[in-house]
Amino acid sequence: MYEIDLKSAELGSAASCRMVKTLTEITFMNQLLKLLNRWKTTSGMLLLLTIFFSSIIDFNVNDPEEMILGKWYAENDSTYIWEFNEGSQHFTYSDDELVSERAWQIVDECEGETADNEEDFAMLEISRGQNVPNQCYVVQGLNGVLTLLAIPQGRLLIFDRENWTDNYATEKATAHQDTIHTGYQVFEPIMPELRDKTIPLRLPSFLDADELTEPQQLYALVDDTPANRYSIQISVLPECNWNNFCIVGAVHGEDVEEEQQPENSQKVSLRKNIEGYFIESVCNAFCNRAKLIWFENNIKYTVEQKAAPKQTMIWIANSAIESSIGS
Repeated sequence: MYEIDLKSAELGSAASCRMVKTLTEITFMNQLLKLLNRWKTTSGMLLLLTIFFSSIIDFNVNDPEEMILGKWYAENDSTYIWEFNEGSQHFTYSDDELVSERAWQIVDECEGETADNEEDFAMLEISRGQNVPNQCYVVQGLNGVLTLLAIPQGRLLIFDRENWTDNYATEKATAHQDTIHTGYQVFEPIMPELRDKTIPLRLPSFLDADELTEPQQLYALVDDTPANRYSIQISVLPECNWNNFCIVGAVHGEDVEEEQQPENSQKVSLRKNIEGYFIESVCNAFCNRAKLIWFENNIKYTVEQKAAPKQTMIWIANSAIESSIGS
């Protein structure tokens, strides 16, 4: 009355196929069925069903192809979203706009790399278009938090299953010592790109990445601008394009016809008797960049830092005024 045809269940159910993956598991289930058939009791049947369905649930939860489905929000920018669907499509959104549409798959090997089954979940491969090598990731975490290690770049990407709101300005106003960087580390690699500028550079020798919770390398990325202007991103990635998930700050310089106090700014005193103007960071779903602006001989200089308090911005600006990199 209570006999179950395990072979038919295997053939008819993909979940059962995933459950009975090894000879050991099959032997165990057969032994369990023989035991329960002897009981022939309602309680025995309930026990079998409990074990059967819990096994299915367990293997589904540990199947990366199912666990990764849905939307994932970048840990430091909830407006940057990755979405994986069952049709092997991967969508990237930024500020509610579709940025890219690619294909994804879980693979055993990608660009010669394999996942360590004891420590890693799987390998993720995302296409990047024609004539461009696919991007490989080691899936190091996939349980409410998606942790990916990009191969071969070695950078770590972290996404949360849930959206979040975090006020960096209040929680991280005091910088951790390990997030302090010198301008020489950040700006020296780009100095050849700034040689043709016709205005004096004001590149801070002191940077304090308040919103970073752990040490990370910072990159200076130079925008293509006229000779009388410069605009430089400060990013945790070697390519950023001003996206909030990777940008930490920025520095700008440009010729202007007149010097005017910016709207919604507070006056502050800087070194060399310079008057500066501080614009605080605003935090909602994510924090934008605080700004400190000053003028020297009709040149407008600006330093920006994500979620930085006023005192930190003053330190950064003073370091650019007193000991600018490249001056």
